[in-house]
Amino acid sequence: MLEVFKQVEEAYVLLAEIDGKGQIPVGVGVIKAEAGHAWPHIWWFPEATNRKKLELVSRFVVEMRKRYLLLIVCQHEDKPFFNRLSRLGLTRRVGTINGWNEDETVALYQSRIVT
Repeated sequence: MLEVFKQVEEAYVLLAEIDGKGQIPVGVGVIKAEAGHAWPHIWWFPEATNRKKLELVSRFVVEMRKRYLLLIVCQHEDKPFFNRLSRLGLTRRVGTINGWNEDETVALYQSRIVT
């Protein structure tokens, strides 16, 4: 993971209010930016519930799309989550990438442009 941090421009600790524990870190997000667009990635901690993930990613996308066009690579098991973001108007699916990491097929989403 340290190698990843050497290649990114921005890193964020994602905080959430957890009952009885107060505000705690539930994930780490990084962005690799170039030429007006950015490739985000988030690692979740075990304390991150599905609802917290949706809330935090929604806020993350809303804030980051003010500065970048976000390009999000999505593995098959995460497609329902990103389809939900699309229904909320935050992202849209723009294609499929075959041969990602040699033999994997992934979906590509982008943030909706703020006007």
